[in-house]
Order: sequence, then C-alpha cells, then structure tokens
Amino acid sequence: MIPCFPSPFPDELLYSVCARYSDRIQYSDKQFLNQELFGDRNVTTVVDLPSHLNHLISVLPLGYGYTAQRLIDEHTLLPFYAPFLPLNRVERIREKMMFFDALSIHNLSGITPTIIRRPNWLRFCPLCAQEDDLKFGELYWHRLHQLAGVEVCPIHYVFLECSKAPARNHSNCSEYFCAEQAIVLTTPRELDLSDPNHKVLLSIAQDATTLLCKHDITPDFKCLHNRYIRILANRGLATYNGAVRIRKLVEEFKQYYSPEILSLLQCEVDESKRSNWLSQIVKSLNRDKVNHPLRHLLLIRFLGYTQEEWNKLPNHLDFFGSGPWPCLNPTCEFFRQLSIKECHINYQKTHGGRLTGTFCCSCGFTYIRTGPDVCPEDNMRIDDVEKYGTIWEEALRKLWSDSTLSLQKICMLLGTASKDTIKRQAVRLNLPFPRKGPRGRLTYIERRKYCFKTAKETFFDNLDYYRTEWLKILVKHPSATRTFLSRNFRPFYNRLRAYDEQWLEMHLPLANKNREPRQYPTRYVDWSSRDAQLAVAVELSASNLRNMPGHPIRITRAAIGRAIDRKSLLEQCLDKLPLTKEILTKVVETHCEFAIRRIQWVAECFDEENIHPTRKQLVRRVSMQPKIAANPQVKVAIDLALASFELTSNVTV
Repeated sequence: MIPCFPSPFPDELLYSVCARYSDRIQYSDKQFLNQELFGDRNVTTVVDLPSHLNHLISVLPLGYGYTAQRLIDEHTLLPFYAPFLPLNRVERIREKMMFFDALSIHNLSGITPTIIRRPNWLRFCPLCAQEDDLKFGELYWHRLHQLAGVEVCPIHYVFLECSKAPARNHSNCSEYFCAEQAIVLTTPRELDLSDPNHKVLLSIAQDATTLLCKHDITPDFKCLHNRYIRILANRGLATYNGAVRIRKLVEEFKQYYSPEILSLLQCEVDESKRSNWLSQIVKSLNRDKVNHPLRHLLLIRFLGYTQEEWNKLPNHLDFFGSGPWPCLNPTCEFFRQLSIKECHINYQKTHGGRLTGTFCCSCGFTYIRTGPDVCPEDNMRIDDVEKYGTIWEEALRKLWSDSTLSLQKICMLLGTASKDTIKRQAVRLNLPFPRKGPRGRLTYIERRKYCFKTAKETFFDNLDYYRTEWLKILVKHPSATRTFLSRNFRPFYNRLRAYDEQWLEMHLPLANKNREPRQYPTRYVDWSSRDAQLAVAVELSASNLRNMPGHPIRITRAAIGRAIDRKSLLEQCLDKLPLTKEILTKVVETHCEFAIRRIQWVAECFDEENIHPTRKQLVRRVSMQPKIAANPQVKVAIDLALASFELTSNVTV
C-alpha cells in the first residue's frame, strides 16, 4: 500500500493523477512506478482506457473513497464511447480495465486510428489552465480536452492548444507527462460564433461534455437503430421498415456540414463509395458494427437534436404510442376503453413506404390507422375499418329494421360518417331492400351499387382488356426493358403482376442478367511525385529524431511514419515508393546501432551528473537485452564510454 496518492480533480484523467503522483515522488525508474501502482512493471501508460485498476485500488491509502468503477466513470474516456457500443462489449471492456488485460481493450472499443486519428499531443484550454492554477494550485489534464473531434472549450469558447506532452509515447511507454511541466500558457484564440464551422465545433464539445457527465446511459444498438430510423423516416430519409434513402441522406448531410469542417473532423463522406461511413452508421447497428462516437454526434446534430435531447427520446419504435389502445366500436361495452393489447404494424412498399397500424378488439371490431401518431389525440383516430365484428353487425340488423330511424341517425349510432358505408354493410349482411324510412316512404336502393367486389374480382371481370392493352404496349415498344415497362406502364404491369403473373412472365422481354456493373470514378495518384516528396520528408524526419534532445528514440519506419503522419502509407504502399524505400534503408537503425547511440547518451548523462559509473551501472541504465549487450560492436562502444571516464578522471587528477 502506498502512503499517499493525489485526489482526482473534476474531469481529470486518471493518467493525469498518476502523472502528478510521479512528479511528486520522483522515481528514478519509471517502470518501478508502474509496478507499484498497477502490479506490472511492463504496463503501458494509456491516456484514455487504462487497465489494472483493481490493483491500483488495492494499494491506495485507506479511506481514499474510490472504486474501480468510479474511476472508470469519472476519470477515463469510456463514458464517451459506451453509449455507441453494444452492452455486452461495454461490460467486457470494464472487466478488462479492472484486471490485467490491456491488449484487447482498444480492439473491443472499435476506436482504432484507422477510423479517426487521435490527437498526437495532450491538449489544454488556456483559460481552464489559469482557473485550475488559481483554484487548485496546479494544472492537470482534462478528459474532455483529449477527445478526438473536440477542438474547442465549451466553457470559455476558445480553441484548445497542444502541449509539449505526447498523447502516445512510443519511445518510453512507462513515462508520464505532468501538465505543470508540459503546458506553456498562450494567448487564447476565441471562437467566432458567426462562423457556422465554429458553431459546429462548439456543439460537438457540448455534446461530448454531456456524454462524459452521464454515467447512467444504457447502451443498446437496437434502441439506437430505432431512434435513427424513426427520425429519418419522419424526415423522408428512410422508410418505416428501415430502408434508408442513402443518396438523399448524403446529399442533405453534405448541405448541412461544410467540406472544411468534415475534413477537419476526419469525417468526409465519399459519395463514390457504395458503402461510406454515413450509410454504415445507420445500416450496420444490427450487426454490432462500431462507428466512432464523433460520427454519431454529427449525425444526431444533423437530425436536429442535442445529446441531452437525444438521451430523452424513446428507445422503441412506438409509432402508435405504447399500448394498450382503445376500442372505437360504439356498440361495444369497451368503447373508448384501453382494451386492445396488440398493434400489428405494416409497412407498405407503395405510397412511399407508408406505415399503418391494425388494432383488433375482442368484440371483433378491427380498425386501421396511418402512422406515426403525432399527438395524443391521434389515439382516437380511425382511417379505415378492416372488420366490423359480430357485435357491430348485430347492432346494424336491429337498427336497420327500426323504421323510426333515418340512415343519418343509424350512422351516428354506429360511428360511421358515410351513409354509403351503412348501405354496403347492409347488402353484405343480406338485409332487406328497400328499407322503409321514418316518414313512411320506401327508400329504393340499387342493390348492385353497394355490392362488394374485391380488386381481384374486378380485375378478372376486365381480364381481356388488361391483356389486350399489354400486348399493344409490347408492339409499340419492341426494344423496351422490363424496368422501362414497369415504370412507364405501372397500372397494367402492377395488376398483371399481382393477379396474372404466369401470363405476364410469358409476355415480358428477357431479363438482362449480363448488365455491366455501375462504374464509380477512380482517383488518380501521382506516385512519382508523392515518392519524391516523401523521400525528402523521411530524410528530414530521421535527422530530427536523431538530434532530438532528451531520451533517444530509435529511428524506425514506424517512428518516421508517425512523425510525418504517413505511417499507413509507408507500411502498405512502400513498393510504389522506390526513392522513399531507399532512404528508409539508409536511415533506419538496427537494434545494435540504437544501443550504441543510447550508450553515448547515457555516458553524457553520467558526465553531467559528475558520476564515474561502473560497467554494470552503465549497462543497467542503458537497458539493453543480453543478446544486444553481447554484440561485439556494442561491447566496443561500452569500452569506449568507460575509457572516456578514465581519461576524464586522469585529467582531473
């Protein structure tokens, strides 16, 4: 158990708390710090999703007041990612953060650098830093400021600034950078709220703040998908059965956000690709495919919601409210009572994907309403009656035989608005015609006028007409395709397809199965020009890495790639870059070459400290593997370094 540990400040990263502790204790060996705090000297310092938290809690002073879950919720970045991850995956990430399994945390979160690159440097708000110094007496790293996509401070309306501390220290994975030493206060750069791009950056920062502060949001991909589909459908960008109109969505999305802001946030939408991130984000939620939270925030803002408002939306597709629903049969004992337990939803492919709900009461009365419901009063609305039921029909029989009642009165008692509806139902029930009205006169009705005929029956009555007209169309358009015929002669095509499909198939042109696939524009890359530019950048970067003050960094292809922000290009396309490949071969260090450079640097450190080290002290501080130390060239470098100390001591004497 350690005797003391700093108390976390509001919105402080756990990494920052450990950095303040390291700065106070001043460990000579940073790996020993990790051994003491996390139980593993080889653990890598991580800014966003650290691990080994149970061990950290076990060594904290008594009465510290924190649990591993509280550290995760209040001092890591998991609350920012969690609402957009499957629930089982969030639970696995929490478990791995508490125990000794740090390797797969970022893979589980799906937040990889190939999606959106994380900031290279730890960042800060100049005004927040001044306030922290006045209030707490020291500076610290805020969680919000380290999120990808958060470029401004939502409290002070100024841009964030980069510090001198790297967000990922590839040269020394055990080192912590304290904000006190890494932050250099600068003049704040204020936002211009008349600039639409600045407003977008501010809204993202505000929504990210909401996510970090809300620890009770239960992630659920199904609920997230339901919200997207409902709102997109209400705006005409999707059908209610979940089919998204991608082209229209992309078009409106790119009108809402400028190309500059999408490029800055690494969220460009490539229309030339069949499956860009905007289409994936609304299509792949049911497959547990993860997208970066920043992209969700952009889509939610596009749909007109803040994160606070989004969290309050219903989780289910309750297009007709949550049941039970009322029976709207005036002759039923449950009239206007909530007696219907189920609502059957139907999505029509025609009429723009119209949504209808069917409600059936135990009395047999079944009605249909077009959705979604907009206001509570819609709960009492009927758009069509599918079935009236035995109770309603029995009431019609009694009222029909009562000559004191007019048709208008019967309509009112049975809840119908049209006299024709009553007459049609009377014909269907074989009620007597003509009917004697209340004034003693007979009402003569042409029975055939109100006889029911289904659409299928009507079609077969006119079968010859439809077939003849279709043959005329084929003669008039001999080279027409199936698509052309179905789109331009829809009334004939749809009826024949529905009721006379076998005949229609015999009188359609052959299907065009060998149609060429749709061609998408390709982007041309001038590899020779890119190769020349990269070769210069690689050589300059290698020189900078070699001459960088402080702890030496091995010059590798990955280190150079990170320095010039072209790591993936150097790893995946090096065969197309011969000049760059040649330069890399010259400047990249082997393990032995790097060990020799480290020996020289350690010797300089001992010389500045006025220490005459032994061979063992020198080798230990260089931190070489035994097989590297056994290399003849490395042995010579060690001997030369020790000889320089002997020479110095002799000169001093």
